[in-house]
Amino acid sequence: MIRETYFIKREDFNSGLTNALKSFTIYTPQEGLSDIEWKRLKEEDIDKVVYDQTRPPVPLKRFFLPPKERVSDSLPEEKMILIGVKACDLAALDIMDAVFLKGDFVDPFYRERRKNSLIISADCTFPRDVCFCILRGYKPYPEKGFDLNLSPSGEGVTQ
Repeated sequence: MIRETYFIKREDFNSGLTNALKSFTIYTPQEGLSDIEWKRLKEEDIDKVVYDQTRPPVPLKRFFLPPKERVSDSLPEEKMILIGVKACDLAALDIMDAVFLKGDFVDPFYRERRKNSLIISADCTFPRDVCFCILRGYKPYPEKGFDLNLSPSGEGVTQ
């Protein structure tokens, strides 16, 4: 696996998000009423995206296995980008892939959602003492299962 490092300023990344909103549905962690929440990104909220916090309480699986779904002949076609995915959610997604994509039965709805998604992970720079990665001895930054990873360069990182 080839890993390359590139540096991008937040305003340039945000400009890219503005362009991506024309073709993709984008979900990002944003400040909610009481905690960080997954929210559909709107152009006016691009500066509100939270990259350097722990993951939102709602797991990533809700994007691939919605709690309620109409099963019909048409498969999901939404093209989505998930930004700010943490290593713990990527580990869970790896298990879901094994169950829904590699077993005797492949779930076509799950497969289409995975195929139509781009995952941009982000390092968890301030993990909590009760976080899964810390409790299990894992690293708080992704090592696999993402298309692009965001790591803070030190400038503008807040706690």
